[in-house]
Amino acid sequence: MKRLADVATLTLRIIVVPLLSAAALLFSIALPAQAQQINLRMAILGGVAQSGYGEAMLGVPNAISKATNGKVKVEIFDSLIPPTQLANALRDGRIDMIGGVHPYLTGEEARFGIGHLPGLMNSMEEYKIVLDAYMADLIAEAWKTRYNGHVVTHGLWYENPHFSNKPLTKLSDFKGMKIRTHNAEAAQMLTLVGAHPTQISSAEMTGALQRGVIDALSTEWGSAVSLNVQDAAKYMAVWNFSVNLGWSVVFNNAVWDKLPADVKAQITTGMKAYQEERFASYRANSAKKRDTLVAKGIAFVEVPAEEQQKAFTDENIKVVYGGWYERAAKVGVNGPAVVAKVREILKK
Repeated sequence: MKRLADVATLTLRIIVVPLLSAAALLFSIALPAQAQQINLRMAILGGVAQSGYGEAMLGVPNAISKATNGKVKVEIFDSLIPPTQLANALRDGRIDMIGGVHPYLTGEEARFGIGHLPGLMNSMEEYKIVLDAYMADLIAEAWKTRYNGHVVTHGLWYENPHFSNKPLTKLSDFKGMKIRTHNAEAAQMLTLVGAHPTQISSAEMTGALQRGVIDALSTEWGSAVSLNVQDAAKYMAVWNFSVNLGWSVVFNNAVWDKLPADVKAQITTGMKAYQEERFASYRANSAKKRDTLVAKGIAFVEVPAEEQQKAFTDENIKVVYGGWYERAAKVGVNGPAVVAKVREILKK
């Protein structure tokens, strides 16, 4: 399987030295405003080129080059930094920018898990409404204060089904199953319905399902295509345990501050347009990935609405939201007020 960087039409350098210090990284962009080229390095999660995240990240170099008339060149590295260390590398100044993965961080930064709360935002369209009206600033503040980052683009992974070797069409089907999941909110919901949530990296989950280490896994359509999940699973079904899984394109604050003012303005405008393009094509692109998996032999099974609703009892909602409120309080966020604001925006 090709790495993401091999898929992208980029010229990459081979890294044979330890991670550069923040000062060394900043030197690469400490150029006069009239300079011809500003070179930036961007670390991303590898191995998921066909996911909504992967496709978006591979388009970032072109989007920034276009926005800055070729002045800024972004090189992508998909294996330079371990996936769970991307945010820390950004915070510590070990990399210029990252493709930040929200689900991996919800246990320590609750603001990234707002879209995961069951029943709050039930579609990409609702997420986008809240993002534009309120949530973009909340997420940007989390990146700024906790991870020393400046956000230029927000987005979503494609839809996130459960893959298994038996059809998961009833809530009772989850009882006793070991299921790979990737965020705190979904893990709580799975526990409440009798499953055993398990953390396994995306690179290992297909093999884990094949070997019976897990009974099912949750990942998005495009990641499943990239990771050949059809080799391990016969069925896929969408359960709305955590609907909207986000990502962000984030600059290290010091790197961003060193950029010339005109370049920052160009990137801000260009990446906002790129964000809109990604959301506009989301539905069509997500459906293509689902259809690709069907063509590869995975049966898509519909989950009856009444079975979905069985998961969302008042008690289950109370537990999941309560856990999120506790995590939010730890980072100084009033969770109930955030939820109330989202409901106000969506008129719920």
